[in-house]
Order: sequence, then C-alpha cells, then structure tokens
Amino acid sequence: MNSKPLVTVTVLCYNFEKYIDDCLSSIVRQITDFPFLVIVGDDCSTDGSRKIIEKYAMQYPELIKTVFLEKNVGAKKNIETLVSLCESDYIAHCDGDDYFYPDKLQRQVNALQENPGCSMVFHKVELVDEAGESVGYK
Repeated sequence: MNSKPLVTVTVLCYNFEKYIDDCLSSIVRQITDFPFLVIVGDDCSTDGSRKIIEKYAMQYPELIKTVFLEKNVGAKKNIETLVSLCESDYIAHCDGDDYFYPDKLQRQVNALQENPGCSMVFHKVELVDEAGESVGYK
C-alpha cells in the first residue's frame, strides 16, 4: 500500500475457522475509490482460524496485517489492541463470523463525507443461517 489508508477494518477472531474465510474474502473484495487496511486480531484460537488468517495475510501482504495474541484476552481487550494500531481517518469493524457486501465501505465513507457533522454510521444487518439463506434483518 503506497498511501495512508482512509479506512482500517478491524476483524476480531476467536475460533471462527468455519467463517473467517468468507469474512476476509468479503473484505478484500470491497469496491472502493480509496485505500483501506485490514487488521485481524486472533484471540489465541484453538481451531484452524490462524492458518486461514495467515493464508490471507500472505496473499494480501499490503492489505492485511495480523495480531496473533499469545493468550486469550477476550473481545474487549482484542478490539482495544486493534484500534490502538489504527492510523486511518475511519475505522470499520467486522467480527470474524460476519461478512460485508461488496460496496459496504464505500457507502459508509460516502455517508460520512457527505455529512461532516456525523461521527458514526450503522445499518441493518441481514441474518443468514448456516446454509447461507437469509432469515431476516435486524
């Protein structure tokens, strides 16, 4: 990455082997007109999560940075660690068992830049079952 990211996506992971591939894949496929960075914090997972995260970090070394915690510290400490590493104007968050639609980051940045008094944006969340079928919105 040649320029400072406008957005850093923080990703929390703890034993999300079943989901983290879809999560990271959805983030690297974001369609944006700005640079962004992804910082993944693995909270000492005991499943195969770390291997999947390492694969993405090797495949996208300029885009994905990793924090592999040596002992389980919990979600609060994990996110505090990731946020402390952010140097971008904006921070987006994605839990490792979630995923983004392809234009999510662009739409959120557009909303923030079009409304300078706004400091945070959020949206409905589509819930899906294990088969990937929509079960509604929250």
